[in-house]
Amino acid sequence: MKTPMQRFRPDRPVLALLLAACVLSPARAGAQELTLRQAVDSALRHNPDLRIARDLADSARAETHIARALPNPQFAVVPGTPTQYSGTIAVDVGPQRTYRVRASDAGARAAHADVDEVTREVVLATVRAYYDVLLADARRAIVTDRRTIVRQLVTADSARVRAGEIPERALVRSVVELVRADADVARAGIDAESARLALQGMMGVASADTAMHLAGSLTGQIPVVDTTITVDEILARRPDVAASRVREEQSATMQHLAASALVPVPQLSVVRQYAAPFESGRYYALGIGVEIPMLNGYRGQRERAAAAHVASVTARERVELQASREIRSAVAQYRAQRALVAQYESRVLDKVAQNVEATRYAYSRGATSLLELLDALRAQQDVTTDYYTALHDLRVAASALEAAQGVLRPE
Repeated sequence: MKTPMQRFRPDRPVLALLLAACVLSPARAGAQELTLRQAVDSALRHNPDLRIARDLADSARAETHIARALPNPQFAVVPGTPTQYSGTIAVDVGPQRTYRVRASDAGARAAHADVDEVTREVVLATVRAYYDVLLADARRAIVTDRRTIVRQLVTADSARVRAGEIPERALVRSVVELVRADADVARAGIDAESARLALQGMMGVASADTAMHLAGSLTGQIPVVDTTITVDEILARRPDVAASRVREEQSATMQHLAASALVPVPQLSVVRQYAAPFESGRYYALGIGVEIPMLNGYRGQRERAAAAHVASVTARERVELQASREIRSAVAQYRAQRALVAQYESRVLDKVAQNVEATRYAYSRGATSLLELLDALRAQQDVTTDYYTALHDLRVAASALEAAQGVLRPE
C-alpha cells in the first residue's frame, strides 16, 4: 500500500504545502527543530506542577527526619538554698516512636508515588500538545493549499470572462470563495500559534515563540501498544494506585499511633546539688515521670484516625476503579482509531484526489460548473483534514494507552 507521501504528487490539489507542514525540510529548518523527546525533557525539567510535586516529596522526606529524631534533654537551674541543677530526657523508644516513624516513611513513599503520577500526567499532556501543533500545522497547510487552488481559479476565470467564455457571475463566486479561503488560512494560523503557546506552557518555557519549528510528522510510523496486559498487572505499576495503597497503609499505622498514646513515654531526670547532700547522703537524685491519661484518654485522636482510615480505603477503591475505567477506555479508543486510520489509508484519499483532478479538468473544458468544482475541493479538504485528525487522535490514543498502563515516559 502506498504511503500518503507517495500518493500525493506536486501537481495534485493537496500537496506540497501540506507535506511541508508535516515533514519539515532542511530548507525550512534554519533554526533548530524541536523533537518530541526534547519537548518532554523540557517539561520534566521546568513544568511547574512537577516542580511542586518534587518539593512536596522533599518536604515528606524531611518529615521522616523529624519523626526519627530523638528528643533533646532539658536542663534547669533552681536557685535557692541549696541551688539545684536538673536534667530531664524523654525515653522515646516505645510504640509511639515506632508507629510515628512508620507513618512518616509511608508518607514519603506516597509523596514519591505522587511525583511519578504527576510525571505521567505531564508527559501525556506534553505529548498531546506536541501532536496538537503538528495537527494545527497540517490543517493550516491544507487550507493554504486550497487557497492557492482557488486563487488559480480566480486568475483563470478572469481570463475566461475577458474572452467571453463564462459569465461574470462565475468570477464573482470564485472571488467570494477566495475571501473564504483567506479567512480559513487566517484562522488556521491563529490555531497554530495557540497550539504552540500551549505546548511551550507545558514545557515551562518563559518566553513564547509562535514561530517554533517542530521536527516530526503525523504520517510517520505509529508505535504499536500491547493491549494484552491484564488490568491487575497494570494496576500494580500505576503510580496513582500505588500512592493510594500506601496512604491506606499509612492511615492504618496512624490508628496504631493514636492508640499508642495511652502508653506513656517515660521521663528520666537527675537532680544535682552541691551545698548539701540529699537524705540519702548523695549530692544527686534520680527520678522518673510518666503521663497518666486520666483527664484525656485520647478518644478524639483514635476516632479521627479510624475515620481517616475508612476514608483512605474508600479513596483507594475509587482510584483503582477510575484507573480500571481509564485503561479499558484507552484500549477501546486506541483500537477504534487504528481501524479509522486504516479505512482512510485504503485508497480513500487517492479516490478523492482523482475526483478533484477530473473535476478541474472538466471545468477547464466547460463540461462542469464552478459549484461542482468547489464542492469537490471542499470535500477533498474535509477528507484530508479528517485523515490527519485521525492520525493525530491515533498517536494521542497510543500515548494515552501507554500512560494508562503506567508508563511514565514512552520511548
